[in-house]
Amino acid sequence: MYGHCDEVDENVFIVKSNKRVILKDDSKYDIDKKKYIGKTVNYTIEKIDDKNNFILGKIEYSENTMKAIKKDLYCNGPGKIQKILDWGAYININGTQVKALNKDIFIDNTRIFEVFKKGDIIENLKFKSKEKSVLEVELEFKLVGPKVGITKEELKKGNEYEGTVRTIMPTACFVYILNERDVICSIPDQLEEDIDRGSKVIVKLTTVSSLKSENDKLRGKIVKIITE
Repeated sequence: MYGHCDEVDENVFIVKSNKRVILKDDSKYDIDKKKYIGKTVNYTIEKIDDKNNFILGKIEYSENTMKAIKKDLYCNGPGKIQKILDWGAYININGTQVKALNKDIFIDNTRIFEVFKKGDIIENLKFKSKEKSVLEVELEFKLVGPKVGITKEELKKGNEYEGTVRTIMPTACFVYILNERDVICSIPDQLEEDIDRGSKVIVKLTTVSSLKSENDKLRGKIVKIITE
């Protein structure tokens, strides 16, 4: 369905027709709705209330709608980081929320949270060329992360290395000690409550592979948390 957006509220678009149409926004977007007053929007109907003469629906972000939104936004410009997650970040550009994956910002396996924090400004963002039904951006020229850690030539079973926790799972975590590879680490019970993403730790290597392919794994265990 198509409708002419006449007004907006915090969470809805409103279309006036023979029945008042109230359209919920998609929860995965945070779009400046005021930009769409006076424009045609796509939507799906979820409920028709004949008694009160209104329709409940949901905004449908089709490919054409995405193109229109992208056209409205200022591309190749700065964005402000709203929220950082393990896989990347949500970024605000001129009132609209977009997302960037770690690989969209860095050319290596650096993660956004290792370099940026909430509120930081990232310059030279552009929309990804692949047409998708989501708003994703990438850097025009991707960054190289800081060269922390060691080289694979320095790895030795039984040695201890300083690293940074990057991902936490129910029974283990991934720790960054090598420029291009994480170590899968077990977490001792006595340290479990104190381990968090970004924690600095000492890791003891228990398995060292050749690292010739992506399937080669490094394994270890966390023996100490580094406190400043």
